[in-house]
Amino acid sequence: MNIQDLSARIECTELILETPAGNERGELKAVAQEDAVPYFSPRGRRIVHFIGSGMMGGREKQLVLIAREQTRQFAHQVTVVFQNPAGPNYEALLDHTDIRVISLKSPNETSLRAAIQTLRLACQHDVAFLHSPRIPFLLGLWLANRPVVYRLSGLQMSAPWPFQRAPLKPDEKSAMTTSKVTHLKPTSAALQHPAKYVAVRIRRLIRWLLFVNFLRRRAVLVLVNSNFLKSVGQREYGLSDEKLLITRSGLDASLETERLERARKGTQRDELFTIGFVGRLDPRKRLDRLLQAVAPLVHAGSRLRVLIAGDGDLRRPLEQLAVSLDIAAVVEFLGTRRNPYDVLSLCDLFVLPSDNEAFSNAALEAMFAGVPVAVFKDGCGTAEIIASHQNGFLVGDIEELQKLIRELLSCRDDCRHIGQQARRSLETLGLTVQNQVRMLNERIAGILQKNGNCLHPSNNAESAKRVLTSLHQQKGKQS
Repeated sequence: MNIQDLSARIECTELILETPAGNERGELKAVAQEDAVPYFSPRGRRIVHFIGSGMMGGREKQLVLIAREQTRQFAHQVTVVFQNPAGPNYEALLDHTDIRVISLKSPNETSLRAAIQTLRLACQHDVAFLHSPRIPFLLGLWLANRPVVYRLSGLQMSAPWPFQRAPLKPDEKSAMTTSKVTHLKPTSAALQHPAKYVAVRIRRLIRWLLFVNFLRRRAVLVLVNSNFLKSVGQREYGLSDEKLLITRSGLDASLETERLERARKGTQRDELFTIGFVGRLDPRKRLDRLLQAVAPLVHAGSRLRVLIAGDGDLRRPLEQLAVSLDIAAVVEFLGTRRNPYDVLSLCDLFVLPSDNEAFSNAALEAMFAGVPVAVFKDGCGTAEIIASHQNGFLVGDIEELQKLIRELLSCRDDCRHIGQQARRSLETLGLTVQNQVRMLNERIAGILQKNGNCLHPSNNAESAKRVLTSLHQQKGKQS
């Protein structure tokens, strides 16, 4: 075996590969001098992910899967940092991995101590991924001389934050009819404490200015998961096309298959046509559109039911809306479910009525379960991967959704066929976490080489050994 067979491009002063005679395993040993020349390698780097919340949501799950795949595919040393303690749901994803998990345990988002910890951690790694615009993270990474990759979230789609009310209060009538964030007006409670009101606005303004300048000046790459979110980055933040990279969310097939099979063992489909939704119940999801589309069909005698899994500020208003529409008997609010396939395996159709969402991981899970997805065209990045009546359905308004459901009620076989097409299209479109990480790794390696970023030359020996060991293990598995 020679060096040319290795995919890692390692430039060292001295690199010796030893294959002892008679050793069938062909153990690789790499010896590199401590003062070796710095190298640009797509493998063996030290990466740190800063995640703001320890709560497990679709977005947080996606970030942990990326971190896990970086260790598996490219032998990176990965550290995941939470500002709050990580929730128990992360344990299953991080189990049997070499990922180091750190909780800063700083409830105060402006903590100077957390900023110092962030700075120290960033300086111990080659590349930092930032997934939350917390002030300690921004300050610490601004001071650290390390390349930073920021993942823009759908939660930062509207600007500027300091002058907006978000989320809308559940008792407001407008919360049921729009997801657009309204301009903030002082409430009676705020007028009773004007100093506190002004202080909060000033802190939000400082955070906003720091965040925008961080994206423009310090971030070497900003990740977005749809063309819809990319346009937001260009319009709201003034980011260049070169700095923005579209990496669509993806699934880990082995992990999802296990969860799906586990869910199917204890469930059995009902004769009723079942419409499902999985996600947080907030204004952006526009679940009022789903309920309004279903109501006339129920009143006309159609046999169907609606399963809504998730929780949030709008659960009670949505329950009240179901009562006012006289469809409470067919709408079930199931609360938060740890395994979404417990619900998806019962569904004939998954409806995503959002009108202001970057991309939906729940829609990908529905497609993986073989359930066709109906998506509204207005303002949802998920619509970009749907070819109507091929791997899903695109609707323009409530009337079109109502017409679609009426058609599917009489031809459930077509619904199943399109669901199978949806499952196959995930692989065709490359919507896997493995493909996402591979694309991301190539782009970052190119950026580091272009910028001449030769970090931590004293660790070439350790990195080389880790890379070669990983490659040898992969070769052993293939044989």
